Amino acid sequence: MNEIAKKFFALSEGVKKKVHISMAEPSLNNWKSFVENGEVPLSYRESVVGTVQVVDPELPERALEAIKSQSSGEKIAKDYQEPICSMQDEDWVFNDDAQMAYYAIYNTFSKYVEHKEIDDWVIVNQALSSLGQGADIFTPLKQAVEQC
Repeated sequence: MNEIAKKFFALSEGVKKKVHISMAEPSLNNWKSFVENGEVPLSYRESVVGTVQVVDPELPERALEAIKSQSSGEKIAKDYQEPICSMQDEDWVFNDDAQMAYYAIYNTFSKYVEHKEIDDWVIVNQALSSLGQGADIFTPLKQAVEQC
């Protein structure tokens, strides 16, 4: 196991939360970039009933704010239901890096606002995967661990 990963796993739960939030920031920036560049369709047709769904591109940002402010996030959780299902059903399809950015924030929200059991490394892995192939993945994690 990589040394920085070992350091991450040795952190307290509170510090891991700080690392997750720190890792979600670049994921949010990547998400915004993907949206601005037109790499993420902002609508899709749901295959079950055939309705067209419009995506809220600011949902990940609202989710990250809810994590930071420790709000209940009930509306955000409800707003995530359709897009997450549609991603899993492959109705809403876009590139893997953008998907990883979206999932990293969603799972951070799920863990810290909805208090769901989400593996700590899944969030880190998704955030790092959103950086794209060939990206330096150890430096952002190292910085997050050392700053928190």
